[in-house]
Amino acid sequence: MSIKDFFRDEWAGVAGAWERWGPAVRRQSAAATAWLLALAQVPPGALVLDLASGTGDPALALAREVGPAGRVVATDLVEGALQFTARAAAAAGLANVVTRVADMEALPFGDASFDAITCRLGLMFCPHPERALAEARRVLRPGGRAAFVVWGSPSQPLFAATLGQVRQAFAARASSEERVEGRSAPHRPPERDHDSAPGPFRFADPADLARLLGAAGFADAQAQQRVVPWPFAGSGAELWRMFVDLGGPALQAQLHTLDAAARRALDDGIAAALDAYRIDGDTTDPGAWLVGAVGRRPPGAGAPP
Repeated sequence: MSIKDFFRDEWAGVAGAWERWGPAVRRQSAAATAWLLALAQVPPGALVLDLASGTGDPALALAREVGPAGRVVATDLVEGALQFTARAAAAAGLANVVTRVADMEALPFGDASFDAITCRLGLMFCPHPERALAEARRVLRPGGRAAFVVWGSPSQPLFAATLGQVRQAFAARASSEERVEGRSAPHRPPERDHDSAPGPFRFADPADLARLLGAAGFADAQAQQRVVPWPFAGSGAELWRMFVDLGGPALQAQLHTLDAAARRALDDGIAAALDAYRIDGDTTDPGAWLVGAVGRRPPGAGAPP
């Protein structure tokens, strides 16, 4: 199975959960969406391509930004997610949203078709992000802007409290099994915060993404890390429940291998760690460290380098 097929199956496996948790996710990621729109500087009446749209956020926010004279083409690898996008747009009265199944590394659109391109929390999962950026530049009109928001440093409260504790739980189990079986623990290379493989923290260093934008032929490429609010209306336990529901079949299958006592201890520990970020009694907000990047297709620019 290719890495692209893996991610497609993972997202398809939780498409229903994304719709159930949609309102909570939209509230949680509102600051990230606002930053993306500020980077893209989308004018009223623009034709915008949104990549990796998922179940409709930020495509719906973009549709409101461009107004009835503009249009947003929401794309994703998972057709089921886009069906939710279409329903959400209809429910919101947004007739200027259309959906299209598309691979961002091979976009099914003509050259210089769009005034702006956006992508929130999607580029880092591309097997070949340089291809995705080259395609974005190709379908962008000269003078248009392409804006991306990705996860920043993995050393942030949300992931330390959740995936960090998951790693610790499985490391402890492996160590215990090795002692019982009389084996010594094998040498493991130190974990890296990010590398060139697809994954959430691939562009944790803003310079990496800025460099890739420049290499794809974007002018004025820049990227920076920012901490934004990431509020969840509920307890740490409820936030962890949403995290697991949206985490995909691979994470869920891994957690199911824990015995009842170990799983209970893990759930309780994560809930307590997240509760440390309760801000007003009914909202948990650990914040989010994100990287935002933007580049412009130079006026009069021809084919990508």
